[in-house]
Amino acid sequence: MHLRHHPGQISFPGGKHEASDNSLLDTALRETEEEIGILQGQVDIFGRLPSLSTISGFTINPYLGFIDSDYQLSIDKQEVRSVFEVPLSYLLDSKNFHKQHLVANKQRHYTFCIRYQNRLIWGQPHKFYTIYNNKYGNNLYTPDEYKPIHHLYVAL
Repeated sequence: MHLRHHPGQISFPGGKHEASDNSLLDTALRETEEEIGILQGQVDIFGRLPSLSTISGFTINPYLGFIDSDYQLSIDKQEVRSVFEVPLSYLLDSKNFHKQHLVANKQRHYTFCIRYQNRLIWGQPHKFYTIYNNKYGNNLYTPDEYKPIHHLYVAL
């Protein structure tokens, strides 16, 4: 797999900026299309969160957007094992988060986590939701032409 730095971790679409990308937004949209098949024209960007640094030395530049309701996933099995959705209201509810010790890259970390179904979401996704909640609160506007908000889509 291409994800040697983050094997088995839950993450959002994203990757390295390439010379053919005119901007980091172009990178985010290209990577989203390559990794999970959501076409660039199916994403309506409505915001951007501050850049975040990871414990593994990467910088993430998250963009926020709505996805057209008629999207079809096409997963790149070399980079993505599966895709799932989590209700945004669940992710923004601080009662669902807890602190936990985890081992990543052979190092022990103390981090916030959220359990959803049989998955453990931790690290950068938790930071995204905290920043989103601080910036937008519970203002979950969804235009009629878009899918009802089930999850916050973040392209990295």
